[in-house]
Amino acid sequence: MTTVSSRTKPAGHPRGSAVAGWWRDRSLDVSCGVGISLVVSGVAFLLSRTSIDNYDGLIMGQVATGVVDRHSIIVLFDAYHLNTPHSFYGIGMSLLMIPGILVAKVLGMSEAAGIMLTNSWLLGLLTGAAFVWCRLRDCSLKVSAVVSLVVGLGAGMLPFASTGFAEVALATATIVGMIGLSATSLRWAWGPLVIGAAAGAAIVVRDDSALLVAPWLIGGGLLLGPSGWRLGVLVRMVLGGFPFLALWTWYNAARYGLPWNFGYGGVLRFNHSFLAGVYGLVLSPGKGLILYVPVVVVTVCGLPAAWRPERVITAVAVLLVLSRIVFFAPYWGWYAGGGFGPRYVLPAVPALGIGLMEVARRFRQSGLVLQFVTVALVGLSIFIGLVGGAVDYQADSLYTALGSEAAFHKPTTTTHEFLTLYEAKLSQSIVDHHMFAWSEFPITGESSDFFQRRDIVSDALKRPSDNVRGIGSVCLVALGSIALFTGHRRSRRSIT
Repeated sequence: MTTVSSRTKPAGHPRGSAVAGWWRDRSLDVSCGVGISLVVSGVAFLLSRTSIDNYDGLIMGQVATGVVDRHSIIVLFDAYHLNTPHSFYGIGMSLLMIPGILVAKVLGMSEAAGIMLTNSWLLGLLTGAAFVWCRLRDCSLKVSAVVSLVVGLGAGMLPFASTGFAEVALATATIVGMIGLSATSLRWAWGPLVIGAAAGAAIVVRDDSALLVAPWLIGGGLLLGPSGWRLGVLVRMVLGGFPFLALWTWYNAARYGLPWNFGYGGVLRFNHSFLAGVYGLVLSPGKGLILYVPVVVVTVCGLPAAWRPERVITAVAVLLVLSRIVFFAPYWGWYAGGGFGPRYVLPAVPALGIGLMEVARRFRQSGLVLQFVTVALVGLSIFIGLVGGAVDYQADSLYTALGSEAAFHKPTTTTHEFLTLYEAKLSQSIVDHHMFAWSEFPITGESSDFFQRRDIVSDALKRPSDNVRGIGSVCLVALGSIALFTGHRRSRRSIT
């Protein structure tokens, strides 16, 4: 069979029998990629909820429903008075919520239930994008399937698939950017367009991506372009990002009167201890990355092998993570309020999949002990994500203790009052005390709740359960498994 390597650009369009061979290879990719996306979406659907239980999701959901129902971006209800009359969150996540709202209207569901489906299909999209990235890096179908499944279920995004937070959307944009970088390194003309689009999409989802995502993707694209073609690379990146830049400036003008004004300026204050913030984001029991996503250890071990053939892309992946740690460590709200794990850092973690690819490629050649440790860390990460998505984090010992602090019971009626309270050194010391307290370690507490069926927020896992969601989840996983099995069998036949 004639194959087309993902690392070789075909000279012109294939003809005759080569067309059949080319499409046969690509159809295997489509079958496996779609199958993996459906499986992960099915798992996420199992964890989805029918009501919004967090502030961020409520605000972004109001913008989405306002666009659909009232053709307005005004926020009508704001408990903390931070987003009145306009949301300072990016418009991107609100726009992504609109399809769920429309589907909910057709099916007679509540708009909130439709909104909470958004991250389920976004996590499937993230997993499919990871699969495409693996194939562009010349990974086999089996390695690509395994790595993308681990990225989808074990890279820290699974708990947020059951929320209204924007982390999954931002992680998806980041992975699409990595696809663009890999395509650019292969001299594919569409690579820079994808980089620009991914950088623009990340900014539309969260304004801080202009500092934490876009520079690394754009800089990597320029470095990967040939010296005589870098102007062309830059032009293509600008073209790819232009629609998103236009949307971003329009939204800023609609909210604040000027295209270059953005909403986070009033809430950003960096008066927290940097070293305490780094500890909190990396190792603390409340929000430590290594504790909540143990598979990060595996990905880091694979980075040296990834560095040798692709230094720029590997450096971009590492910088995407490190820059978020450095940026948010001194931020007064480094812990990201509610949520399971280091929410501000997690959107960059899937980019470390470049290290995971190398570990997967060499898995059979590694020793039995290393194989066991790798599988254990992967399994532990998936389990932690499942627990975080199924159990109500607001009911665990950490957030119960925080909620009992008298300092946070003072009512706030304005943005200034809210920020004065939470930016204060006393408030930060109280938060740090609880986030660093091993006696309130959420993972062990929520794991116990999970097995004892306490504080379950997943409607399909509750008692009594939402049978529609449970059946829907099983159907998605079954369809995805069939597509994966079919693609695997066809790939084995093509080899023989």
